[in-house]
Amino acid sequence: MNAAAFATVLLLASSSTAFPANPADQIRRLEGELARAVVANDAESRRRIEAEGYVYTDSDGKTSGREDFIRASQTGTAVPSLTFDDLVVDTYGDAAVVRGVQTVERLKDGVSIRRVARYTRFYVRFAEGWRAVAAHASAIAAPEGKERTGRAIVVETVVEASPAEVFRLWTTEDGVRSFFARDTHVEARAGGRYEMIFNPAGDPEGAQAGTKGARILRYEPGRRLDFEWSVGVPSVSIDLKSADFATWVEVTFEPVAGRPDATRVRLVHEGFRTGGSWDAAYPFFQKSWRDVLDRLTAYVATGRKPW
Repeated sequence: MNAAAFATVLLLASSSTAFPANPADQIRRLEGELARAVVANDAESRRRIEAEGYVYTDSDGKTSGREDFIRASQTGTAVPSLTFDDLVVDTYGDAAVVRGVQTVERLKDGVSIRRVARYTRFYVRFAEGWRAVAAHASAIAAPEGKERTGRAIVVETVVEASPAEVFRLWTTEDGVRSFFARDTHVEARAGGRYEMIFNPAGDPEGAQAGTKGARILRYEPGRRLDFEWSVGVPSVSIDLKSADFATWVEVTFEPVAGRPDATRVRLVHEGFRTGGSWDAAYPFFQKSWRDVLDRLTAYVATGRKPW
């Protein structure tokens, strides 16, 4: 093989790696690029992926175009996080439909607003490649008896253990006692108990500073754990004990690409209101959840409990 032919083979090989031949894989790749472009406020990439006439329709029927989103991002509405998960791509010749779950966090005037929705996006293959032409999203309802207020706490970390092992630490009593709480009652199933006891000597049932009565809302081994939470904290927001379990926590466990023994743990505390003790509870739990994830990371790394 001469040098020119060899160079051509290398070019084709690298192109097939950078640009997947399978249309569904191409669409998934574009969805990832679009999420990164939104977070980075990258107007050029958005204009490459979304067609000029792109229209997005939200849950209340409001429509926005590509340029509307670009202007909003340039005038103070930041998007620190956007993910597209559980993607299903169907192709029909030169058209394609994507279905999945969209989680977006917007930051405006120092307040984090989080929205989770099921979405559908439509792509058409033009001469220059696939481009998005329209999308629609419908908000996912909160668990029964709860309300998504748009005010949530989001923290995450990477833990040097597999998703199955990290999930075990969150869903067994021995695991929880290693980093989360000094004592606990855990029934590893949807509807089971998930009670944290932070001061066994002074509050043995977790009725004051703990989460007595809390239940698991969603249980997906190795993938996701949702549970109720109490925001009534002595000396901070004890009056919110009357609103016990109005808030809840969603924890997801995602493998880190190329690192089979590493897990990205993402924790979202939903349901915060505004005003009164809610405004004291919010920063308290921002710090508290960061501390929980730090203790988890340290325990996995060292095997030493924090107490």
